[in-house]
Amino acid sequence: QTEDPDLQDDEMTLLCRPNQRYDVPTSWPLCKARCPAEKPVPGPDTKMELYVSHPIMKDKWNKPVWEGEEIWYKCVDPRNDGIVTNPYLVGPDGGPVGDRRIWKESFQCTDRGYYNTPLKFRKCGKKIGHL
Repeated sequence: QTEDPDLQDDEMTLLCRPNQRYDVPTSWPLCKARCPAEKPVPGPDTKMELYVSHPIMKDKWNKPVWEGEEIWYKCVDPRNDGIVTNPYLVGPDGGPVGDRRIWKESFQCTDRGYYNTPLKFRKCGKKIGHL
C-alpha cells in the first residue's frame, strides 16, 4: 500500500548482486487488494449519493481505495432525510420513514478487490419530524 506512483505498477524489482544471488527482502510487505476508482452508484430511487465531502473521502472519492479502507454514502438531503431502517414503517404520506439519527453509512474495500456495498442500497426517506 503506497501512494508513490512509481510503486503502483504491481511489480516488484529484485536486484541481482555481484555474487550471483538475488537481493531478496527478509520480510515481505503485506499484499493488499485495491478497489477501483469507480465507486458503486446507488439507484436514483434511493436518494443516496457518494459522500465526497466526508473527511475520509476527501482525497479518495475519485481514486482507487485499498483493502480495509472505507467509502461513505449519505442521503442527498441529510437535514430532512434519514436512511430507512424499517421498510414496513410508513409516514402519513404513505412514504417510507427515515431514521432521524442515521443519514450516512460506510462500506469497505474487501480483500478480493471489490466494495462490500449491497446490490440494492437502502433508501432515504423523510424523517418523521419533517413530514
